[in-house]
Amino acid sequence: MHVGNNCFIGANCVILPGTNIGDNCIIGAGAVVRGRIPSNCIVIGNPATVISKTTEWVMKYKDTNKYK
Repeated sequence: MHVGNNCFIGANCVILPGTNIGDNCIIGAGAVVRGRIPSNCIVIGNPATVISKTTEWVMKYKDTNKYK
């Protein structure tokens, strides 16, 4: 198992043996992760699936007052 730099792993996640998580990833709470997760991804679910890129999420919410 390898977890990259600057990753957030939510509560009660299961990361199976042999999993590689890239840099700057967000793993949602309760996710069951296996295989290779590319860098800069947001991953949720069982089995874990990529729902977005972190860079896309930042651009989407960058201009809203919610995060200022």
